[in-house]
Amino acid sequence: MEARRGAAFAGTEQLIVVGRPLHAGDRTPDFRLDCVDLTDLAVRTISLADSTGVIRLLSVVNNPGSPHCQHVIRQWETFRGVLSAVAAIYTVCIDPPQMQARWQDTVGVLHQILSAHRSEQFGRGYGVWLKEWR
Repeated sequence: MEARRGAAFAGTEQLIVVGRPLHAGDRTPDFRLDCVDLTDLAVRTISLADSTGVIRLLSVVNNPGSPHCQHVIRQWETFRGVLSAVAAIYTVCIDPPQMQARWQDTVGVLHQILSAHRSEQFGRGYGVWLKEWR
């Protein structure tokens, strides 16, 4: 598996990103990620196949609680109303789904926040796995 030192930073620290970066025309890797269904608060598993036939917009963040990541997530939330008829918007992070749901409830984010907490599959498959941060 490809590892790229310096492909990401935490301040001045160079991080190692594991996985081959995706390029236009690449086949999208399948995934199985957890999320909390905000209607009944049950944890569900979402896969890429669940949104077949729909444009998928994936935003990957480190921590929904950080100011920068919150800004990115809120930006996608502003597009939700306009895009929901033609696209599935997902934000992916490593936090457990219950933590994500509490955060979503606090800030009023309604698009799906998916959790990669159980496996490295998503991060490695999409070329965004930060080795130092798991």
